[in-house]
Amino acid sequence: MAAASSIAEDFDEEFLTCPVCKGLYEDPKLLPCFHTFCRKCVEAVANNSGGTKFKCPVCRSDVVLPCPAFSGGVDKLKSNFYINKLLDIRKLRQSKTSQVLCQMCESHTQAAAVCGDCIKMLCNNCVTAHRNTKELQNHSIITLYDLENPTARSRYARQIHCPKHKDQRMTFYCEPCESLVCIYCTVDDHRAGTNHDPKELEKVAPKYRDSIRSQMKKTEAVMSQMKQKAETLDRELTATAENCDQVEREVHRHYADLISKLQQEKQDMITKIHKTKKDRKDELIQKKNDMESSLSELVHFSIDVQEPAVESLPCSVTVTPDTVGLTGGDVAPQIEVTSPQGKTTLIQTTAHTSPPLAAGKGQTSRVRRVWGAEWRPQESGKHSLGVCMGGKKDLGSLTVDVGSNNPVLRFGQKGSQQGQFDRPVDVAVRGDRLNCTHPYGLAVQRDGRVVVADVGKHSIFLFEADGTLVKQVGGQGQGEGQFDMPCFVCVDKEDNIIVADKNNHRVQVFDKNLKFKHKFGQKGRQPQDMFGPNGVSADSRGNIVLSNIGGRTDSIKHGEKLQVFRADGTWVSTISSDGDKLNLPHGVAVTEDGHVFVADAGDHCIRKYRYM
Repeated sequence: MAAASSIAEDFDEEFLTCPVCKGLYEDPKLLPCFHTFCRKCVEAVANNSGGTKFKCPVCRSDVVLPCPAFSGGVDKLKSNFYINKLLDIRKLRQSKTSQVLCQMCESHTQAAAVCGDCIKMLCNNCVTAHRNTKELQNHSIITLYDLENPTARSRYARQIHCPKHKDQRMTFYCEPCESLVCIYCTVDDHRAGTNHDPKELEKVAPKYRDSIRSQMKKTEAVMSQMKQKAETLDRELTATAENCDQVEREVHRHYADLISKLQQEKQDMITKIHKTKKDRKDELIQKKNDMESSLSELVHFSIDVQEPAVESLPCSVTVTPDTVGLTGGDVAPQIEVTSPQGKTTLIQTTAHTSPPLAAGKGQTSRVRRVWGAEWRPQESGKHSLGVCMGGKKDLGSLTVDVGSNNPVLRFGQKGSQQGQFDRPVDVAVRGDRLNCTHPYGLAVQRDGRVVVADVGKHSIFLFEADGTLVKQVGGQGQGEGQFDMPCFVCVDKEDNIIVADKNNHRVQVFDKNLKFKHKFGQKGRQPQDMFGPNGVSADSRGNIVLSNIGGRTDSIKHGEKLQVFRADGTWVSTISSDGDKLNLPHGVAVTEDGHVFVADAGDHCIRKYRYM
């Protein structure tokens, strides 16, 4: 126990600091792997991993609680009484140099002892009161004077109190259960009988103490053998080092001779290389001059667009004054796009800067202004792109052949066998923090809070990870924060809550605490309009991907589509197929490489599209 005292004084940071919170232990709990952590830290780690099974933060071994952490599972772990004892001794030592007051009385007197039963600092008067009070005489007390006495330190121990009967010490041991109990437990949960046999701790302790001593003797014998083996290994290590040093010296001598020969060969090869370099230099310089002369005759700038089938991906167009034959002026040009059906759309360009570009040998052409634009085709076929500026047209043009955005992947069919589906309504990709347990409306925020869409109550609920209700918003209606059949919900990278308000044909956005931010969308049959928004997902770039379940007008089915919006509700594009069309799209999930998976309940399959 002298060593324990030294540890408490000299190694406070190493032995009395929790590896998780980096503070002094508070109610230290011992894991099965013998690593110790604060009770609150164990509970936090367990809750973050589901509540019952988690990994030790130090050794990563599995720890299984008998019940979830939020139901008291952490209390089932054993307390580290050795750490508690060191904490008490440390606090008592601090009273020598700092103002540590008595916690038993209100005299504001300097503490001079600590009680392991009361777990409080005591002044001298309270120590005397303990020793003169019959009910307190058996309490384990250590004083400042006792700190210098190894025998007194060894007798001190923080007492164990019953977790069920808080004011009772655990003075009995139930052998069948292998657990300490209090006197009340002996007539309650551990009444003597077939399954229980509680005995006074003082009577059974000698038997276990003798067993421990016997095991310690065996351990000491094993330690002695291991020490002898370690000494043998040390001798072998020394001999090995000496032998290796001798071999190393021989290797150095051998390779010194080889290096001398290689150096001579190296010098001979370098001489040959220099000669080859000199012979080829003039020839290469002449070829370079000829190439630069040819390059000076080429066009300085060109429109950079990939013309093969782009599958409805964004097309980037770069325009410079030289490209379109313009000189001077700060008016931005526009891109005129003509679809295969003859529909014309004007796209505004954005000005950029550009470094000087070489025009030929001895010449430099500087670009005064560069404009860029991004265009997303909405139908397949050949599109004509022309540049216009200040009322002038035909300043430059090209043709882009756009392929159909059919699904890049489809799998599954109706059925109950492996690989078959029966009206799938939701989908997720690896990396999502979703953990759906209900067919509709479930999303999980980064801190573990759960967002649930209640279709019946037309409401959105926010729960803590332990199931505690944080907030509810909604009710049937068309106002801000009201819903009509909200089926699906998701959270973005900032934990904002995005709700697909199905029968109101719109999307509502709330902050992470369910405070309304904004809404967007309206019912219609245009590409940017919504018709029964159903599944919703958000990617790391802030884009919102929405599935529309569609409907029927005059017996004609329409509106089944996927849409992409920016975080502020700006419409970006609509995804649909020419051939393999969506039937009854429900849940969607996006991947980081620009694909979206959609659960098609009508065709009993999962479809994959490229949307970015």
